[in-house]
Amino acid sequence: MNIKKYIESVVDFVEEHLEEKLSVDIVADKIGYSKFYLHHIFKVYTGMTIMAYVRKRRLERSLSDLQTDLRVIDIAFKYGYGSEKAYARAFTAYFGKSPSCFRNVQVAEYKRLSVYDIKLPDEEWIKMVKDYLSDVRYENIGPIRVVSGKRVSHEPEEEIIGLMQSWKEKHGVKSSRFFGFDSPVTEEELEKGSRGYEFWLVLDEETDADLGEFVIKEIPAYKYASLRITNPFEDAMVKIPNGWKSMVAWLESNVEEILARDDKLDCLEEVVEIDGVTYMDIFVPISCVK
Repeated sequence: MNIKKYIESVVDFVEEHLEEKLSVDIVADKIGYSKFYLHHIFKVYTGMTIMAYVRKRRLERSLSDLQTDLRVIDIAFKYGYGSEKAYARAFTAYFGKSPSCFRNVQVAEYKRLSVYDIKLPDEEWIKMVKDYLSDVRYENIGPIRVVSGKRVSHEPEEEIIGLMQSWKEKHGVKSSRFFGFDSPVTEEELEKGSRGYEFWLVLDEETDADLGEFVIKEIPAYKYASLRITNPFEDAMVKIPNGWKSMVAWLESNVEEILARDDKLDCLEEVVEIDGVTYMDIFVPISCVK
């Protein structure tokens, strides 16, 4: 499966529509993939989210407009900023200087993102990750009924997991499995430093508890490719990204075609504890289970 071509399609679409309203939903609809799937895989390939790339390219593209007679406020509006102040703040944070410092100053053109194939590094790296990464296996999950909650904030995981666990205990809800995954945010939320996270409690039995802000979702049965990370929170900024990188490299070599447009197509993470050891299982849906 050539995941790279879909990432390149995202880059192409973004480059052609930088002056228009953009969101992960709009991009995913054009490419024909689940927004959650694209959001996660794009980040694995490029190191940034789709909306972070949109923001980056708009600011870089605006440099050329500063060489013209366009007012700064008009440049701000052109690239989707609500005010000159918001644009100047984002510009300064990215370039280290205000827009006025670049008026009529020749600067090198920033190039669009080049998407390279993900390849596992040398044998030494493989030996290192094998200490904490399992081989990829297949696992069927579902159909399942879940209670879903979302948060967008600076620490969305802690907030929504804590809130939902408290709700579960308060209402005596029985749930033996829990899944979570990053959720896309808007450009405005990104500007504020916010991230998104969705958390699922898998219902072991029916409940009539007041859901409040949460929702019930019916998740069809999928066949997933799964990989296990041992002690993921020890050096989490290395182990978890390496887990996803290894998974995507495996998918490129072993999977012919992955599910496309499906609103429930999510890449999942599940934390489990076995005999006092913490593991994180990551799941990528491959196909529907009939």
